[in-house]
Amino acid sequence: MHALIYTRVSSDQQELDGTSLDTQQRACLAYCEEHGYAVAGVYSDTYTGAQYRERPGLTALRQVLASVSSGPDVVLCYALDRLSRNQAHVAILVEEIIDAGARLELVTEEFEDSAVGRFILSAKAFVAEVEREKIAERTNRGRRARAEQGKYIPGPKPKYGYLWRDDNTALAVNAAEAPIVRRIYREFNAGASLRAIARGLMDDNVPSPTGRPTWGPSTVRLILHDPAYAGEALAFRWQGHPLQRRNGSGPKTRMLPDAPDPIQLPDGVVPALVSAAQGRAARRRLAANVREATRNNPRPQDSLLRAGFIGCVVCGRNLVVNNQSNQYVCVGGGHRMGIKRSALDADVWERVRWFIEQPRVLSSLLAESTTDDDGDLVAVTQQLAGLDRQRANLARTLGQTDDPDTTTILVAQLEQLSQRWRDLEAERAELTTRQADTAQRRAALDSLDTWRASVAAQLDSMDWQQRRDLLRALQLRVNIWPAGQRTPRWQITSALFPRELIPLVFTSSTSSARPSPGRAAAAPRRRSRSR
Repeated sequence: MHALIYTRVSSDQQELDGTSLDTQQRACLAYCEEHGYAVAGVYSDTYTGAQYRERPGLTALRQVLASVSSGPDVVLCYALDRLSRNQAHVAILVEEIIDAGARLELVTEEFEDSAVGRFILSAKAFVAEVEREKIAERTNRGRRARAEQGKYIPGPKPKYGYLWRDDNTALAVNAAEAPIVRRIYREFNAGASLRAIARGLMDDNVPSPTGRPTWGPSTVRLILHDPAYAGEALAFRWQGHPLQRRNGSGPKTRMLPDAPDPIQLPDGVVPALVSAAQGRAARRRLAANVREATRNNPRPQDSLLRAGFIGCVVCGRNLVVNNQSNQYVCVGGGHRMGIKRSALDADVWERVRWFIEQPRVLSSLLAESTTDDDGDLVAVTQQLAGLDRQRANLARTLGQTDDPDTTTILVAQLEQLSQRWRDLEAERAELTTRQADTAQRRAALDSLDTWRASVAAQLDSMDWQQRRDLLRALQLRVNIWPAGQRTPRWQITSALFPRELIPLVFTSSTSSARPSPGRAAAAPRRRSRSR
């Protein structure tokens, strides 16, 4: 009698906990010696029991069963859950063993190859599957509780650029790897491609996160995608999405960083290696690279607004190019609509040209961007200081009185002052944010005005890429409505300007003739009165 032995653990940790492959193998070898079996092979896996096609050891064993004409007489496992924790998979594997002329035997359990025996086997597999789900639920619950306590969830090794600290509950900066992370962000935000960065790291003999000398664009992309390097440490931000598998092979899910309820870890758990602005800039450029990849369109230069500059107001998706119909089309959200590409491109470009060639437009926008936030912020700060003094006086009086009625009145007054203080603090935070936004917008407009003067004389000679760079500098987007819902069907917006100032910048006329300054300025006034 010849036997094939199969052993399995789910993780490397089980090796440390005593449920090791070696322990199972010794028990199986003792079983074979006791029953007089000759061992024809030993196959092992460190893999989850929820899957069976992906296990290399089990796959090799199944290939032996299928290919050898005079195969083994017995397939021996330490226990049923070592073979699989999924009852459907147990049924498939047992059938394959029987078809090969062998039988399944278990060291710690009895198995009778009969209808009753197979039923009992199925029942045990069901229990094992339920236990696997319970283990997964308990493990996930424990990991979430750890994250909610502000602790980092460790993996087999620390994130690239870091070292473990505080018993693996937080990370510390790795002095050797952190400069490499900063170099990657610096070069990418300066315009280098993923491949160029990877090639430069290999040329300088920099070890990759795996310790090997080879860097790939995907490794660089993962580092740039990770917000933790900019100090935004999130746990449970990855979520599995089902995949359509071919021939039943490959992973069942694809993990994406779009979970609905990630947990924000406290500051300092993962120290920032780059600034928040660097992290945001890198992720914006990565998203733009995906949208604007020329592989998504065989003739990209035929379309000025493709890949992110034109969107649907119904579903929010970007419109795509249909080269056959010469249209921008929206095919998502259960609806379909399109708009002629060439006419729209020409019209939008004329609006942009008019804006660039009119120096007084930006001057008026700079004047409009002036606000009274500075004075309001000073007034709110003074009120907060007054409330702080009143609260301190009340607290001092409260500490000096023993009368219960007086104490009740003072506590109520103190709570009213505290609520007023919280309201003013929220107002101050809003004013501070708005003030920063205004300053940023004014700086962008100043820079844009200087830049506008330099490119105004070059508009006629700009190629496709230069025109798109101009649209990107203006942070321009064209919103499209379905036919019959609005006239005209499209409207230009820009993140540089408040919504109410957009008509001063770009008109919404559907004529491809260049608008005059008078028409552009008059249009918003007529619409304002109609509203």
